[in-house]
Amino acid sequence: MSSPETTSSGRGSALGLLSIQRRGVGRALMHAVLGYLRGPVTLTSATAGKPLYDSLGFDTVADATWWTGKM
Repeated sequence: MSSPETTSSGRGSALGLLSIQRRGVGRALMHAVLGYLRGPVTLTSATAGKPLYDSLGFDTVADATWWTGKM
């Protein structure tokens, strides 16, 4: 497996494949990533991902608000 992108705050990546939701793919990917990283992990998720991350032992530490508008 290639190494995830390294950033100043650690390692990170993003995955947003709506067509594979509710098929166990996200859980399988998270198990693989967590097994590879073997350390503390911080992530940002849409509300739809909360049940998965809760079941994997993640805790909500903050909520975020995203704004959009016309320029």
